[in-house]
Amino acid sequence: MTDTADLPQDLIDRGLQLSPEAKRKFAALLWESADVGDPDLRAELTRRWERYQDGTDPSHAAEDVIAELRARAERRKP
Repeated sequence: MTDTADLPQDLIDRGLQLSPEAKRKFAALLWESADVGDPDLRAELTRRWERYQDGTDPSHAAEDVIAELRARAERRKP
């Protein structure tokens, strides 16, 4: 559970009443305004997320990747 002791309860209550879409927008606004982490890493992760969302970079199901890795490992066994 997240520690909310330093947050005004009315802010928490109002935030929890938002629609799911409004919560996503509000969370994005808060995240963008937060000065946390390595700015270069953050910029790279933002670029990658945008490329994933617009379909520029293909995505692969984890199950498919794991199956491919296992198949490759089997082919390398003596």
